Amino acid sequence: MLWQNLRYAWRSLRSNPGYATAAILALAIGIGLNTAMFSVVDGILLKPLAFRNPEQLLSLREEVMKAGGPSRYPFTAGNLYDYRAQAKSSEIVAYGMNPFSMILPKSDPERYYGVTVSEGWFGFLGAKFLRGRDFTKEDYEPGRDEAVILSGGLWRDRFAGDESIIGRQINLNGRTRRVVGVIDPKYEYPNKAKIWAPLV
Repeated sequence: MLWQNLRYAWRSLRSNPGYATAAILALAIGIGLNTAMFSVVDGILLKPLAFRNPEQLLSLREEVMKAGGPSRYPFTAGNLYDYRAQAKSSEIVAYGMNPFSMILPKSDPERYYGVTVSEGWFGFLGAKFLRGRDFTKEDYEPGRDEAVILSGGLWRDRFAGDESIIGRQINLNGRTRRVVGVIDPKYEYPNKAKIWAPLV
């Protein structure tokens, strides 16, 4: 019976190729859309963030109401310190977006998405280091803030996983900086950042 049904289906498809093509195309698009939707739902809603205690994380931002609606503004340093002083049982960390142009010997400049982060950023997220260390208090002192941390992906792709990367000096935005750590790719936050520097 099954064999007869398969033969009948095959004959029907051969006799009407336009219908067969449309049916196969509709199935392919439907399966593709369902797969994409599941990937998004799994990655955003079902799979927990790689951070420590992700259910306890909040994102803070300042908004000013205007005639056209609310407008976002960056935190001022004073407000950030005020929030920290008032948050008795919580940690508050901050970041600022900062693209980096990296120039390595015998290569053209390459642009990477990076951020400057406040003290305690990686500890707050529970991030793991593949090499090296986190920023120290000294790294946040003006004039001594040349330390940078690279993502594990950038370390593998651009530096071929060089084991001697820690302590290496690289040119970022025309300034010499020193690599002090390599972070696990799971913690490339925010927005798949590749380079972190101290927010001074």
